[in-house]
Amino acid sequence: MRHSDTYKVWCLPLMRLLCLNAADDEHREAVIKMGDDFDYRGLTYAAHICYVVAKVELGFRGQFHLIGCDSTTFPFGVKVLKEAIMRTETYEYVLSLTSGFAQPSFQVFKLCNTSRLTLIALYDIALEYCETITRAVLSFPGSFKRSFLKRVLMLSCSLQKKLEQEQEPEWMLELQELHSDKAADADVNSNAEPEQNVSPASSDAVSEIQDIRTGMSRPVMSPDLGIYTDPEDQLNSRYALGDLLGKGGFGAVFEGVRCEDGKRKMICRE
Repeated sequence: MRHSDTYKVWCLPLMRLLCLNAADDEHREAVIKMGDDFDYRGLTYAAHICYVVAKVELGFRGQFHLIGCDSTTFPFGVKVLKEAIMRTETYEYVLSLTSGFAQPSFQVFKLCNTSRLTLIALYDIALEYCETITRAVLSFPGSFKRSFLKRVLMLSCSLQKKLEQEQEPEWMLELQELHSDKAADADVNSNAEPEQNVSPASSDAVSEIQDIRTGMSRPVMSPDLGIYTDPEDQLNSRYALGDLLGKGGFGAVFEGVRCEDGKRKMICRE
C-alpha cells in the first residue's frame, strides 16, 4: 500500500476521531471499534495503532499479541519477530505504569527473547528476563500451563550453571513450588494436561513460537513490517554468528548456529 493510500485509509480517519470532543470512555470505545474494523479488513498495523492509543491489554483483541504483527502468520522471520517483541515490551511497560501488572499473554514471547539472549551468550540479561517472566507467572498463576513453567525453570537453572551461581534465588524457589502444585493437581485430575518433554531453550525465537503457539513450520515475514531482502540481513536472520575461526585470502570463517534447528555451521564471510 502506498503512503498516500495509507494516509487516506486509516491515518486520516484515526486523526479525525482523536480530534473529536467526547467523553473519555466514549472516545476509547470508538477508537477500539475503529481498530476492530481495521483488523477485520486486514489492516493489522492500523488496528494495533488504535489499540495502543486506547491502551488495550495484550491478547484482549483477536490479533493483538505482538504490535505490528498478524498472529495468523506465525511464525515470522527472526529479525521481524525480535523487533516486534522489543516494540511490544515497551508497550507492556507503559501499561504497567498504570496497572502495575505485566501482560500474561506476552510472557511466551519474552521467553522467546530469553532463548535468543541465551543463544548469543548474554546469560546475565537472560536470567533477569527469567525473573521478570516468573514474577508475571506468580501474579497470574492460572494463566500459564505447567509445561510453560517447566520451560522457564529449565532455562533458569541452565543459566545459573553458566553463571556459576550456586544458590537459587527466592523467585526460582517460588516458581518450583508453583510447578509442583500444578503437578500435584494434575495427578488428582486425570483430565489435566500431561507433562511435556521440553528443552531448556529453543534454538531461536521462531522455534519457540512453533512449540508453544502454532506448530507451523515455515517461517514467514509479517507483511506490515516489510520484507528484508538485503543478503546481510538474511544471513543474520538465519544464523547466530559466533567466534572467528580463521582468516584467509577469500575472507574470514566464523563459527555459527543455524537458527531453525540449532545446528553448528561454519560461515564464510568476505
